[in-house]
Amino acid sequence: MVIQLVLADDDSPKFVLLTKLHLSETVITDDEGGYLSEVMSQGCPRLQILELVNIYSCVRELTIHTSSLLTLFLVAVNDLQWLEVDAANLTRMQVKDCFVIELKDSAMSLISMPAMGEFC
Repeated sequence: MVIQLVLADDDSPKFVLLTKLHLSETVITDDEGGYLSEVMSQGCPRLQILELVNIYSCVRELTIHTSSLLTLFLVAVNDLQWLEVDAANLTRMQVKDCFVIELKDSAMSLISMPAMGEFC
């Protein structure tokens, strides 16, 4: 199956009622993560649960800035080298098998998550 996100007139995709997004066994073609980051941070204002599992992509950087996100699961996001999370209401987060240990430029930046209750 192929899913293509089509830009609206203002070049910002909007999914204003989306509260949960689960992508598994998915190939994402992206501009190193910029487009996916924009959709997650600005195009889904009610997104509470984001699960990316076994993602085959060229997403090298993922930046998430949102106050609605409660749960974040990233498992085997294959090319990820940089993760930045700023989510004031995030309570659960799991990051597994996402970073290549040998890459010294791989990093995770957890900017702000004051409600965090579980991180694994």
